[in-house]
Amino acid sequence: IMEEYPVKDGNILISAHTVWIFEPLETIANVSQTAVTFTTRQDLGGIIPKNALNYLAKRYLSQVSEMRKAFDKTKEIAGHKQRKVAEADKAKDKKDLDRLANKI
Repeated sequence: IMEEYPVKDGNILISAHTVWIFEPLETIANVSQTAVTFTTRQDLGGIIPKNALNYLAKRYLSQVSEMRKAFDKTKEIAGHKQRKVAEADKAKDKKDLDRLANKI
């Protein structure tokens, strides 16, 4: 890349290193779960105005946040958990009614 785009006077050379670690988690309600660890290191290689850095940092983090939202399955998992609670309540109610019927 340096040969195709040589650094010229007035340019700032920036480098970055990013690592993504994906770890599988327990499947819930047929929804695969994955823990993601994301880390990045950037060397901005010069004096960059604070306003520009703040803008770039917010934009970068908002892109990561949007990616998280795109893969979010919270509603599906919550619905599954609510169904499980409702089933347990129904089974308990039936058991209580059976006990009461046996006492009568």
